[in-house]
Amino acid sequence: MQSKADLAYDFIKGKIISGELAPLSPICEADLQKEIGASRTPVREAILRLRDSGFIYIFPNNATLVSEISLDLINEIYDTRFANEPFVNIEASKRVPSQYLEDLKEKFLRAFDSDLPQTHSDYLIDLDDKLHEGLLDYYPNRFIQKIMHTIFDHNRRLRRFSTQINVKEHIDIIDALLSKDEKSIRDTTVLHINESKKLTLDAYQKGYLKNIYRS
Repeated sequence: MQSKADLAYDFIKGKIISGELAPLSPICEADLQKEIGASRTPVREAILRLRDSGFIYIFPNNATLVSEISLDLINEIYDTRFANEPFVNIEASKRVPSQYLEDLKEKFLRAFDSDLPQTHSDYLIDLDDKLHEGLLDYYPNRFIQKIMHTIFDHNRRLRRFSTQINVKEHIDIIDALLSKDEKSIRDTTVLHINESKKLTLDAYQKGYLKNIYRS
């Protein structure tokens, strides 16, 4: 069972990732306590954890703001993905059940069906999460897992203004994982991260962030 601090952490983080709490908007602990139904201590603990994870700024005058989405943040997210994700996927390929991958591939192939249970964008985002987070769960290093779960949380936030998900790239990664060919896994993963970074930087430079988070 999750602690109250864990519940508060997930609740506040969810608001930041969804854009309900916009970049550089103030955090009111009293309002959050009412929303969550928790005392000051677990909410404060959650905020400190979110600061350490890069989602919140706490200034010396006790001002607490949602962190901005900056060029530095984008580069740091993708640098971390390039450094870790190819190796994570290679190691995960040795443990992830083939049926899990086959099911995901089938769902990606359905991406343009007219009878999807969700909107097209939500459907693809859900599959993207299931692939990347699912592979991470089969990687046997808790320290790397913790780092990459945080990176994927930040990546979800980036998708608020860059939601293009390339179906073919994901299917190519799945095929490489099924083949267990390490070079193919590495190449398809690096290509996917590189293309994702290009889209994100393009969206950032065009100022799409301002439109998404306009109140």
